[in-house]
Amino acid sequence: MGLFSSKDHLFDYLEEVVVDRNFLNLHNYINKFELDQRSKLDNNDKHKIIYENISYDFFINKRRVRFSCSKRTIKNYELYFDYFEAKMTSKTDKGYIGLPSLSDMKEAKSLFPFRILELGSIVLIKEKYKGRNRERFIDASSKYYLWIAQKENGSWEDELVKDFNSISNKLIKETLKNLNQLKKSQ
Repeated sequence: MGLFSSKDHLFDYLEEVVVDRNFLNLHNYINKFELDQRSKLDNNDKHKIIYENISYDFFINKRRVRFSCSKRTIKNYELYFDYFEAKMTSKTDKGYIGLPSLSDMKEAKSLFPFRILELGSIVLIKEKYKGRNRERFIDASSKYYLWIAQKENGSWEDELVKDFNSISNKLIKETLKNLNQLKKSQ
């Protein structure tokens, strides 16, 4: 097998079930919305980190809102350092929430390849710019990170599922709150 033949960065079926369950049940948070599309994208980013992204586009209050969850595989400490420096976050909670500190990861090189989930949301806005109307996406929430611990069958550890449910709940509530504030300001 070649260096790039690994599929560790791809969501397996059991992982997708957990992610879908949280984001496709938006009716638990809001009454009026419309699911436009669910998409998957397999790619590399500017940090040479391979990832797969699942995104959900909804129309909420006549605005396009996108929730996304990316599964990233970081092959070595140097790539983790570059990624960490760009994100400037570290693990502050118990469980799997947040990214481990650089010093912890430098000591634990046996953890590589290291897998994380990155969650966030964006909203499409319309604005005037230099006398013209334009559309662009802006962040509707903070970015959230979880490091992945898997069972032998490929499903997530129970504590990770619990942390994911908590973070996705927080992300959706934060997005809806910011969407309401954005509506008032425009």
